[in-house]
Amino acid sequence: MSVKPNYFKLGIFILLGIFLLVMAIILFGSGVFAPKKTYFETYFTDSVQGLNVGAPVQNSGVKIGQVEEITFVRHNYELPRDDVGYSSYDRWVRVVCSVVTENMPEATTAGQEDRLHKMIDKGLRLQLSTNVLTSQALVQADYLDPERFPIPTFPWMPKYPYVPSAPSTFTTL
Repeated sequence: MSVKPNYFKLGIFILLGIFLLVMAIILFGSGVFAPKKTYFETYFTDSVQGLNVGAPVQNSGVKIGQVEEITFVRHNYELPRDDVGYSSYDRWVRVVCSVVTENMPEATTAGQEDRLHKMIDKGLRLQLSTNVLTSQALVQADYLDPERFPIPTFPWMPKYPYVPSAPSTFTTL
């Protein structure tokens, strides 16, 4: 004895399944469950060849974040120009990085700007580095001599907090 299928219930089941699938895609795609990030930017005057979006940002060899954007400064900020239209900042490369707040909870607490300025005053600088095994470029946060690598001045206001850079070890050699 065969039972005749109930097409109404089957249709409701299929529509409900499609609705739940679409809602899951919207919910997970919106970034509701994505980790909270703190953004900062730096500028390099030497070549960033090999550095890609998604490259790690490390502090003492521990990954604390990643590179989010790589552009020229001239694409994001209005630069002063001379008679010929040249700006000394034209060759500067802007690198925006993010740090997952779970990796550096001190970066999100009250007084973040003051803490960052104290770290910079003590010599926090960002350098381009390369992973020896994979040859992948990365950004290394390290404490260097602030007298040797002074903080440059520039005529624009950065969109994100600014962390100074230093030439890579290879460039310095």
